[in-house]
Amino acid sequence: MLFHDSETTAFYFLQDLAFVPVQIVTVTIILNRFLNMIEDKKKAKKINVIISTFFVDAGISILAALAAFNENNEELSRLFSQDGFDRRKAAHLKKQVREFDYDIRVTSEKLMQLAETMDRYRDYTLNMLGNDNLLEHDSFTDMLWAAFHVADELKTRRNTGSQEAEGVSARRKLDNLGEDDLAHLQNDILRAYTAMTVEWVNYMVYLREGYPFLYALAVEKNPYKSGVSKAHLQNSTRQFAQVSRMRT
Repeated sequence: MLFHDSETTAFYFLQDLAFVPVQIVTVTIILNRFLNMIEDKKKAKKINVIISTFFVDAGISILAALAAFNENNEELSRLFSQDGFDRRKAAHLKKQVREFDYDIRVTSEKLMQLAETMDRYRDYTLNMLGNDNLLEHDSFTDMLWAAFHVADELKTRRNTGSQEAEGVSARRKLDNLGEDDLAHLQNDILRAYTAMTVEWVNYMVYLREGYPFLYALAVEKNPYKSGVSKAHLQNSTRQFAQVSRMRT
């Protein structure tokens, strides 16, 4: 006998046995928490990959088309300094983006260019909205809905009535929009542009932390920079897409 006394040995044995369930529960809780952390990291990485794919394949082009309506992009671009995409400063930067005094000016020519861009990526945006992995990412999903709403509004206004009967082209219809329609579209564009800019900041923070060389390319094709031509933006986007796919 350990204690040379059967009663004492039995007492301590039963005492240790009584704590076994507590130890099992404690280990289970710690293990589950650890496994959940690993699962959350995997899920976050998967979501970030999906969001990155969106910006590479469609988001930057849509963002550039929306940016054309903002008359003070130069001031907005000053917010995006090299240090601005540091995660420690990202929350403040996004707050600045949400509170920024945008100057949205709507013209029929810009609306037509935006409509063409939105049409090009309409199916892609719808497919993104149907991605189950994004269900828990509310802000990105809200941004997609805001962009899709702009596309839907433009399509509705271009398709009003019978074009054959009226002999009016889609461009002409956008030329003849009334003040109420223009004001409505202005608000929709502002909502989509703000939401997409916030998500673009999240995207840039992710690239800076995980993929510095992709981040450098993303900075190069910054759609907010003044003097960046459409051809240069498209070329940079193609280059970025090629590198991204090689990476993945």
